Amino acid sequence: MKKILLPTDFSTYSKVAIQYALELFGKEVYPEEATFVLMHAFSPDSAPILSSSPYVYASPIHRRDVVRNAEKTLAGVCAEYRQQYPKQTIKERLIEGNPAEAILYMAQEEEVDLIVMGTMGMGVLERAVLGSVALGVSRDAHCPVLIVPGEAKFKRPQKLVFATDFRNLEDLHMLDPLRDLVDVFEPHFMLLHIYTEMDTSAEEKTRMNHILQDYFDTGAYSHFFLKRHDPVEGVEEFVEGFDVDLLALVGQERGFFEKLFHKSLTRNMVIHSEIPVFILNRIKTKEKNPDSRREDAKT
Repeated sequence: MKKILLPTDFSTYSKVAIQYALELFGKEVYPEEATFVLMHAFSPDSAPILSSSPYVYASPIHRRDVVRNAEKTLAGVCAEYRQQYPKQTIKERLIEGNPAEAILYMAQEEEVDLIVMGTMGMGVLERAVLGSVALGVSRDAHCPVLIVPGEAKFKRPQKLVFATDFRNLEDLHMLDPLRDLVDVFEPHFMLLHIYTEMDTSAEEKTRMNHILQDYFDTGAYSHFFLKRHDPVEGVEEFVEGFDVDLLALVGQERGFFEKLFHKSLTRNMVIHSEIPVFILNRIKTKEKNPDSRREDAKT
């Protein structure tokens, strides 16, 4: 059984991510074992409105009306997806709180295996809000996070890049979701290591390359070791040059992907293009902390 969390604020960009997840994981990768949890986080002092701009709210109204409005909208959205994907199991959850914290809490509460969320935004404020939410979830989630840009269109991935600095790979099981994609779609798998200095010996790079090649066990495997002054720009250059369909990163390589997010807030780089970004985090068990408990809006 694979449980996948799909946050939504009912905007266009979140719908793109949900449909991408249902097509990719529901129909293709885990067709017989996926359960999707469609969740919405609301503010207790305001009512959500439908908008292409995320986390924009109407004037404050009574909490009861906020909950009722959100429940009705979420139920309607879930009904549409159940009709469109009748073979998929889709649950709905409503929760009170700010988006990033609510997503992280729900991921732990439902013990999900994966989070799929959207990101988009042309204005400075939208970029800042979406960047902070996506970064916060990707950085702190107990499981992998797939970030789907608002302009992405689902296609079977033919070219997949895994960018790594070879650190934090002691437990290769954290790469299992990526290997699942490789097993199903059999894409051209490209291992990318961009470095600024000779920080890793050639022997160690070769050893890790062989380990990863054996782990992914695919005939369509290539590796690239490139020296660039700015690793983030090096990844962007590589992704564009090879017309990549999906980029994967290790979440524990904090410095790298945080720079990727921050640069993307001011420039049209990877997370604001059409290329989904797969952040691979180690699966952590649910923590029992009574101080961090929230009440589901329906209880």
